[in-house]
Amino acid sequence: MEGSDEEMVYKSWFKILLILQLILICIAGAEITQDFYQMTLFSMGSLFVLLGVLVRKHLRHNVLLAIGCFSLMMSFLLTSAAWINIGLTIFLLVSFLTGKAKIHNELKQPLSQYVNLETTIPREKHVSYSHKWFGDQHIGQEVYEWDDMVLNSFMGDTVIDLGKTILRNGDNYIVLNKLIGDTKLIVPPGMGIHLKHQGLMGEVTFIEHKKEFRNHIFQYYSEDFDKATKKIHIISTLVLGDVEVIVL
Repeated sequence: MEGSDEEMVYKSWFKILLILQLILICIAGAEITQDFYQMTLFSMGSLFVLLGVLVRKHLRHNVLLAIGCFSLMMSFLLTSAAWINIGLTIFLLVSFLTGKAKIHNELKQPLSQYVNLETTIPREKHVSYSHKWFGDQHIGQEVYEWDDMVLNSFMGDTVIDLGKTILRNGDNYIVLNKLIGDTKLIVPPGMGIHLKHQGLMGEVTFIEHKKEFRNHIFQYYSEDFDKATKKIHIISTLVLGDVEVIVL
């Protein structure tokens, strides 16, 4: 699972960056429509690009496209959202690159000595949760059938209670990708717990251990992880917010 864990971390960063880009582009577009000069520049740029596509002569085609693209770019650069977008993108890329080596080194270490030789026949399972991009979400208020979880959220708090389900023997996975918000996971006693968390700012609580973080990567294992029959792997990527794992 080493390669897949590393790939999931990278995909999580890409998703976060993509969501931020789309939101800030929409905000920049709204700013353009509110300013006469920016709207004029944007309209002229769009017109030149359209003419450049329609004109077949090579020289005029390139000139019109160049003028159009430059005008469109300038109309966006005149918005505050565009500069926030650029600054935030640079910040996230630097944070990602500085943490990339740490992730690679950590993922090279064996997660455990446990080898599961059991095989099961795949079967269709009922999905007991849904993606909620905004707002709070509580999974486990009612009894539900277990399946590995991949949860993506933009903003809001998340609570996952594993006490209302039965985990299968061996490895079980929860992957969390979130921009802003707190996350709390309630794990029944007797399970081996592995937490891998990467975040920019917040606090991580793992059973009795608590620590604040600033662009850091944490990896914790419960004391009985190697001996446990049922194991839960929690892979979390969060920009702003706290993560708490408790046994209850």
